[in-house]
Amino acid sequence: MTTTSFTLDDLGGRLSFRALSSFVKRLPKTSETWQELNPEYAEFATWESSAIIPQLLATISDQLNWLMWLYSSTNSTKKQPKPKPLKRPGVKETTKRYGKDPIPISEFNDWWDNN
Repeated sequence: MTTTSFTLDDLGGRLSFRALSSFVKRLPKTSETWQELNPEYAEFATWESSAIIPQLLATISDQLNWLMWLYSSTNSTKKQPKPKPLKRPGVKETTKRYGKDPIPISEFNDWWDNN
């Protein structure tokens, strides 16, 4: 009962059984309890999750950027740079960074010989 100030200890006192029943019937589809009570619809609950909307918007934006790149590259004599995908919220970046400053050549040679 995280969206209210009640706990199950309040059942029968401050929290009536009718109020608990009403709460359970109106749970969001992304809650584990709702998915347990409605297993036939549990797979559709993901589509109502607030986490999927930013992912879908980022995908749509990437597709539009690719379409604009395709149009501009076919109608231009200059080579157009390919669009980079948007960073996805909640997804870790896969590119490795090896520092921002140049390293001395001796350190590079040591690294090169060991790898």
